[in-house]
This record gives sequence, C-alpha cells and structure tokens, in this order.
Amino acid sequence: MLLRLSYRLGPNEGWISLRRNRLALALYEQLPPDLAGRSLVEFAGLVRSRFYEEAVDIFVSAGAPPRDKLISRLAELDELDRRAFGKVLLDRGYSYAIPGLDRREPTSLALINRGLDEGPVGCRQGSCGPYLSLSKQGPTCIA
Repeated sequence: MLLRLSYRLGPNEGWISLRRNRLALALYEQLPPDLAGRSLVEFAGLVRSRFYEEAVDIFVSAGAPPRDKLISRLAELDELDRRAFGKVLLDRGYSYAIPGLDRREPTSLALINRGLDEGPVGCRQGSCGPYLSLSKQGPTCIA
C-alpha cells in the first residue's frame, strides 16, 4: 500500500505529512489498525509542530470517528499547542471540547504568540523547554 510506503520513506516530511494525513483520515475506517493509529500520531505531530491552521483544516474535514480519536490525542500535547489549536478552531466558528481547556475561557492569540515567539515570562534565554505555566499574563517559566 502506498500509504504505508509513504510513512516508511518520509515519516517527518512536513509538506508530505499534511497531504498524507488528510488522505489517511479520510480513509480512516478502511485502514488497517496500524495505519489508522499512525495517522492519529501523525496528526498530533502536526499540531506539536505548530501547523495549527493546517491541522484544523484536516480536523474539520475528518469524519466523526477519527475526529473523536484526534481529540483524545490532543490531550497528550502541551497546553500551549492545545490552546493555539483551539484558538484557530474558535476563530473559524467551531466549538469542540479540547482536553484540558475550558471552552468558555477566552484564549488570547497574543499570549499564544508571545509564548511561541518571545519566550515565557521569567525565562532565562529560552531555557525553559517544557516547563511552562499559562496564566493571564502569558506563559511563565517554572523552571
């Protein structure tokens, strides 16, 4: 199967992953279990790699069965990535329960961008890595 070969030969190629993941999730219910699972892992990787806009496109075009599983996969991601993904969903008029986030809480894109581009409050030259806490003031270093 070409999908299996694509995963083997280009597992981390962003532009290929974007196309492949959309196709894999469209065929999700017909895929063998290993490829179906791989498509879910790949989706989470796209969000983790900050392909938020593209991941939302893929998410909303997926059918209900894979979409429910994709939501479960989002729980494994950092809060910053979940917030950014949720913000794009909300901006486009979609309302899904993203694990660990309150749908009623406004998510400021400025705070998200600050955490992604400038580093968190109290960060010593970007050394915080995963040790971030989100607050109303923005991402804060807890390292």
